[in-house]
Amino acid sequence: MNVKQFLVPASLVIVVVLFYNNFCFAKNITPSLPQKYWIIAKGKTPKRGDYICFTLSEETAKKNNLPSNIKFTKQVVGVEGDRITLKNRDFYINDKYVATAKTHSLKGEPLSLGSTGVLGKGQYYVFTPHKDSFDSRYEKMCWVNQEQVVGVAYPIW
Repeated sequence: MNVKQFLVPASLVIVVVLFYNNFCFAKNITPSLPQKYWIIAKGKTPKRGDYICFTLSEETAKKNNLPSNIKFTKQVVGVEGDRITLKNRDFYINDKYVATAKTHSLKGEPLSLGSTGVLGKGQYYVFTPHKDSFDSRYEKMCWVNQEQVVGVAYPIW
């Protein structure tokens, strides 16, 4: 058996096993993260530092005229009990600087600031360090609730 004859069936077995065991794949189509391909462990509860795959809530999507079926991958930097504060456009979690929010999008639209306060049970503050990242700094993304989480994301490539 040559390598090609082995790889095709082996790849199919891997895909079937992944889907059967509550895993899926995601592709990052923006420059917000250096990794492009992710494997998602569905149903796993995220913790600080994890990357998660999630969708916008129906309410947030409708309010901001965005599709609710787009999947985002971001890093969890705030979890239940963390205090989110804002000074000017600088966001802090438990008094530790996280990032500065931009005033306008790449399309020139004004960007409203995300929420401040204490994260409740099953709420996450998500972020990526890219200067143009669409994350919890902005009202359109806001905090992510557990119901929105598809799973914990692990980079493949």
